[in-house]
Amino acid sequence: MSKFKDDNQRKAYWAQKNQGNGSSRSKSTTKGMQTANIVPEYHRPGTRKIATDSAKNLIKLPYSEKIGTNIWLLGKPYKERYKGAHTQEVLIRNKDGYYKFEVPTTKNGSIPPRVIAARILDLADGNRTGRPRSVKLDVGINAENVYELDSKDDRDDVLRWYLHPNESDIKLMDDKQTKILEILKKTKSGKRSVLIVGGSKAQRGDIAQAIEKNFTVAEKKVIAGNLITIGNTRAGVAGYYSQQTDKDHNPLGCAEIRINSKYANEKGSDVVIHECIHLLRDHDKTRDPKIRAVKHYRGRDKDLEESMTEAETVGRQKPLTKHENGTGYYRYVASDKTTKETIIDDRIVITEPKDKDNYLKSGRKGKSVQKKVLKNYPKTHISKMKMAGNVEAIDSFYKSDNRIGQEDVKTHTQIYSPNGNSKSEKDLDQSMKKTGKKVSKWDDGKKRKLK
Repeated sequence: MSKFKDDNQRKAYWAQKNQGNGSSRSKSTTKGMQTANIVPEYHRPGTRKIATDSAKNLIKLPYSEKIGTNIWLLGKPYKERYKGAHTQEVLIRNKDGYYKFEVPTTKNGSIPPRVIAARILDLADGNRTGRPRSVKLDVGINAENVYELDSKDDRDDVLRWYLHPNESDIKLMDDKQTKILEILKKTKSGKRSVLIVGGSKAQRGDIAQAIEKNFTVAEKKVIAGNLITIGNTRAGVAGYYSQQTDKDHNPLGCAEIRINSKYANEKGSDVVIHECIHLLRDHDKTRDPKIRAVKHYRGRDKDLEESMTEAETVGRQKPLTKHENGTGYYRYVASDKTTKETIIDDRIVITEPKDKDNYLKSGRKGKSVQKKVLKNYPKTHISKMKMAGNVEAIDSFYKSDNRIGQEDVKTHTQIYSPNGNSKSEKDLDQSMKKTGKKVSKWDDGKKRKLK
């Protein structure tokens, strides 16, 4: 019988796993400058002071190109270890000497919009004093100097902006006419927000609206400071959540959520809701440990993370459109009912609306939906989803009724045993009978009395 614990020695109520085809979760480790990354190729400039003689020798090299006053490109962009990412080395002269730094670029030397977005989102090193930045303030006040991202005439100034974003603006990026930034109205946070890159203005607006409507102020404060991109994904993928980690699986920096353009609209809002729930399971320390992500994933147990995230998505989305959307992990649920019927069943089971016919509007958020998922997840169709092998999302879930003093107490215990067998399950049943006056077990989604 396996017992999963995270680094804080919490018992993992539900095992965790990496995301599968419909919503892929990638994790990687980073070193050096990369520890502040938000997207894989992003890094802060990482300036290093260079001795004057060394700097002058670099300038004399045939591959050096002066592109402005006191600024040089040191050769062409070289290929980084990340697929498709390049790095441009730059030399700059300030009042106190020469400095060398690196900027992530395309192979042609331009800075990709998503990297620009990541730099805007990074609160560090806004100006030469090193003061922390305020994204909302940066966008709310136009700088005296505004440059165009892909203008050859502005190449040197765009690189200087990358060093100190508060000292100038990039047109349509971090000025008042920004095409990529959406301020979440109710986060009550002056510094952090969500950057939405790509897609049309209408698509970015629908993504922002889905977050506004389906998450509480406290949850939006956690979501704020992360990056959402709209664009193509691999075949069959509606969206994915990507979070970089250190060697101990602790999240590093911010996360990226990718939404396929097809679902970047009001009807497809369940996709961004689903991915934001993954983010909250990783980052929101106020969540009950039983519905938080644990740090170590078991590939064979993929269904756990996705099935619980789907359950919470179905419990949140308001109004419910997921049953009309056809995306997600309900395709893995074995049932005589249609996918639409199983989603509606789970919506009613999770949210417990007083009027079952009003299920479209019964969505909840915050602690309310979290408590409902904790209570009702074992009863759902999605809890028995199969993605790999013969392992089900729920192997066994027990409820023990006791009386302690004057209080009636119900104890819920879920045992997760990916390699469990009939003998060990029988032994467990016998031991669980001793835990209360009345003991029941959820077995393959069905409740049966043990005592």
